[in-house]
Formats: sequence, structure tokens, C-alpha cells
Amino acid sequence: MVEPPHLPDSRFVVGELLGEGGMARVHRAWHVERGQWCAVKVLRQGVKDKARRRFLTEGALMCRLTHRNLLHGWELDDGPPPFLVMDIAEGGSLKDWVDRYGPMEPRLAVDVAIQICKGVATAHRAKVIHRDIKPHNVLIARKGVCKLTDFGIARVRAADLLQEDVTASGDLMGTLGYMAPEQQSDQAQADERTDVYGIGATLYHVLKGRTPPTNLFAAGEYPETFEGIGEQLLPILLKAVSYKPDDRYDTVSELAKALHDTWELLPPPSPDAKTLMTGIPPEPPPPPGMVRATPNTAPPRDYVSEDRPSLEDAQTPVSASLPSATDPSDFRRALVQSATEAPDEQPRTRWWLAVPVVIAAAIGLFLFDLAWVKSAQNAADQAVHDFLELSVRDVAVVDDLGSLGADQRALLAEYEAVRSAPDLVSRATAADRWIADLHAALEAAADPDERTRAIAERRLQGLEAARGVWKEREALWRSRATSVPGRVVTATGLAKTPP
Repeated sequence: MVEPPHLPDSRFVVGELLGEGGMARVHRAWHVERGQWCAVKVLRQGVKDKARRRFLTEGALMCRLTHRNLLHGWELDDGPPPFLVMDIAEGGSLKDWVDRYGPMEPRLAVDVAIQICKGVATAHRAKVIHRDIKPHNVLIARKGVCKLTDFGIARVRAADLLQEDVTASGDLMGTLGYMAPEQQSDQAQADERTDVYGIGATLYHVLKGRTPPTNLFAAGEYPETFEGIGEQLLPILLKAVSYKPDDRYDTVSELAKALHDTWELLPPPSPDAKTLMTGIPPEPPPPPGMVRATPNTAPPRDYVSEDRPSLEDAQTPVSASLPSATDPSDFRRALVQSATEAPDEQPRTRWWLAVPVVIAAAIGLFLFDLAWVKSAQNAADQAVHDFLELSVRDVAVVDDLGSLGADQRALLAEYEAVRSAPDLVSRATAADRWIADLHAALEAAADPDERTRAIAERRLQGLEAARGVWKEREALWRSRATSVPGRVVTATGLAKTPP
């Protein structure tokens, strides 16, 4: 059993080991001030200076990048021992999930890939290239939220100056099978499209249930590699893992959109399908004497369900910009300092400043809705006008039907009832009755004059089409007229069309 590390900080109660690697161990910990569980990543004793610098750089990046699909660092301390406090993801990694339950069903796999894309897009907007996207580095939090982690070999560009982490330019960093060809030949060539390749390889892994081959980009020569992927996802996957970066999606947002648009074409999940929440243990109670904070009961927006996954936040700017520096060591120090330092003074809440903003927003929203309702009313008026204008032009259909033996006088009387109706309701009723009687007269006509019949049918079809447009626009107006702006339009007499 691994003894929990001692941290010189009374805010944490460190518990059991969650995972470990060659450089650090991750423990569950209770954050006393926040009243919730977190994960604490503690650097091992005796590691080399290079590993320590990489640990601090990675931790600083995780503290600065904020998105629900990135494992967020709460705070970073340079020790001794150096440690990083971060979100806890108790569902294990995507690799663990696949090892336990096998290949994912297509819709679940696509949802997972879209979540990864959304987190990576935030990193890219902060000029951070991950360079090691794989199922091992995507953790599953409660309620089915995927969180990308492990920025240990990330590449950062700040102030238009390339700032590499402690990775040497000649090192081969990454994992074969998930590494793009250009990354295997030269780490400095990695860009946003390199991460597109990593997401594509990760999607392959969860769909097939196995590690992708190192020559995944050569799928054209080995079609059996993609056997069983499905014709809907195959072209997307092939483009994402193309050999040349120019042949891939330019951004992860483009890849996310392609996956999003394909989701509905994929087969629905089977009744006994596993979800990302399958197997996640219940959250343990607080340590003795500790009090849990009031939980947030709102469901996360990335909850995996039968609905198509959302692309919301695909273009949301990163919540915290990265510091810039002219020297790599200065850049790293700026990252660590910005992640660890706390503000000297809490800003005062000036809630009264929000009052005029809220009032202005409410007025603007009301005026917008007013214009929205008015536009629907105008469209309905125009549809009624178009029908009446067409009825004047095509009233000759009554003559056509009269020549075929219909009661011409009765049909003309109904036409006049449409024209002289005092309000919209009676006019609509009269129009429907007139069109119905025109139909009945046409069906009852026994005259063999096919030319006259064809002309009457064409005119009647035009009247029916105009009446259909009238019904659609009237229904839209009625739905909008129930709002407050709609009632204002009606009450002020602006609406020609009664609601």
C-alpha cells in the first residue's frame, strides 16, 4: 500500500492512490475549503531537473486552460514536494473503458470524439498543441464528461515566438499509433492538424477496441484495417488520419462538425448498450469531520443521451490567456507564477452596475421581439392579400365549372362571401368552404370537355396553394401573438390581421 504523501498545506486531506507513472503519483484528496474531492498529482522524489520543469510547465498549462472537456488544474505548488491540484475523474481513461466493455457503439464513439474536439479547440485558441492525444489521456468524469489531460509534451506558441517545453528538438515524444507522420519525423512540425490525427486515431481505437497500427495513415493500401467502421464514419476517419497534413481537416472544429452532421445517420444504441457512466463507483463520503459543499445538481451540457451531441462552445474563446515572454525559461516561470499566485485583494461586488445593463438588455430584447412579432403579422397579411388577389384573377374557375354543369350561381355567392367577410376568422371559413365546393363541383362534372377541366384544375390548384401559405403564416402569427410584444401589437391596433 502506498503511503499518502505529506503536503505542507492544511487545506488537503490526502487519501488513497488513484494512479501512478514514472514521474508522479495521483492521490484522491479532500479540499477542506471547497468541501469536495479533488485529485492531487505529486512529483516523485529524486526525479531529474528536466522532469521537474516539465511537471511544472504541464501543471501551469492545466491551470490556465479552462474548459469542461479539459482536466482543469485548480492550483500548482512548486513544493517541496511539487504538486498539482486538479479535477478528479473517477471513471478511468477511455482505454480502461474499452478494455472493460469492448468497442463503443458508433453514436457513443462520435460523442466522445466531439467532446475531445471541443476541449482541444480551446487549447488551440491558446496556441497550445497537445501532441499526445490518445485514449490513455482522456479521462471520464461523472455524468459522462470526457476530460483531456497530460500536457507534458505540449507545444506552446506565445507572442509569436515558439516556446517549446523541456522536450529536446530531437526527442521522439508521443505514442506510436496515435502520432501523425510529421510528428514522427520532426516534433517541431506539429500543428493543429497533428492533434486532428490524434483524435482520429483515438476514434479508431474506441470503435475497433484496439490500438491503431503505426501505419494507420496508409489505410488506402490496407483496407482491412478499417473493416467494420461503417460507411458513414469511414470517410471522416480516413480524412482525419491522412498522411499529409493538408489532406486532413484544418481544425478540430471542422472535424467536430463533420462528426456532428453524421451522428443522426448512425444506428441508435442497442437496449443493453454501455454508457460512459457505466461502472463509475458512487462518490465516497467526506473524511470524518469534514462537510461537503452544496452540490451543483444542474446536469452538464455534455451529458451523453439519445440526443445528438451539441457543438455549443465550439467557438467559445479560451477563458484565460497564456502569458508571453521572450525567453523559454522566462515563459515557464511566468506560467508557474500566474498559476500559483493569488490576488491580494478580492474585488468589491458592484452589483448596481449591472442594473442599467439588465434594463437595457430587457428593452432591447422587447424591441427585438416586437419587430419579430410584427414581421410575422405582416407576412400573414401579405398571404391573405395574395390569396384575395389570386381569387380575383382565377374566379373564372367558376365559369369553367359552370360550363361543366356546376351550380355557377352558388359558387359565385360563396366567392363574394370570401371577399366581403368582416374579419379573418369568417374569411378563412368562407375560403375553405368555397375551395371545398369547387372541388366537389369539379369531381361531379360529367362533361367530356377535358381542356376546360384541365384549366379549372390548374386554377383550383393555385387557389389551394395560396390558401396553404395563408394557413402557415397565420399559424406562425398566432403562435407569436401570444407573447407580450404580440399582445402590445394587437392592443395598439397595429395588427391588421386579428390574432
